[in-house]
Amino acid sequence: MLEKVSLFNAKRDFLNFFFACGFILFYTLLMEYQNYKNFTKFDTALVNATVLSQYTKTKESKTYQILKLKSDTGFVFYTMKNSSFPESLGKTLKLEITTDKISFYNYFTSFFSYSTILDSSYNETLKQKLNNFIASQHENREMANIYQALFLAMPVDKSLQANFSVLGVSDNSLSFLYNSN
Repeated sequence: MLEKVSLFNAKRDFLNFFFACGFILFYTLLMEYQNYKNFTKFDTALVNATVLSQYTKTKESKTYQILKLKSDTGFVFYTMKNSSFPESLGKTLKLEITTDKISFYNYFTSFFSYSTILDSSYNETLKQKLNNFIASQHENREMANIYQALFLAMPVDKSLQANFSVLGVSDNSLSFLYNSN
């Protein structure tokens, strides 16, 4: 006969588990807050970051480039450059960014900051190598894009997003495939 298995045999076990999880959460937030305080100690900070996406935006007849970057320490942020800024997807940039208006919540999620590029280099990561390999295996660019999205969490092109929307598979089930711009 099968017996009911419980995760916690007593309320004490549940409370111990709850307090252990709470302690881990508190300690992690404390460490992130310490990283934030070190990051915002001065008005500017030097950051090494990889360009995740780049797109052109026009506002009030001004055209400029928006860069989505991920730093070596793990936080994600946005910056803008002039419209003649070259394609830099996948490049590692050394930036000086302004930190005076960044809150802890924004540091924890993502934020916008003005920046100055000090250096640029291209080091192909394993993810980029796999991305290029998948692209080389497919003659059809859309099929390559679907496989890149499924296996490497790469963004889906706007045309494929429209096709998925027409098919009715674009709501929450495929939201991870969508590009953030």
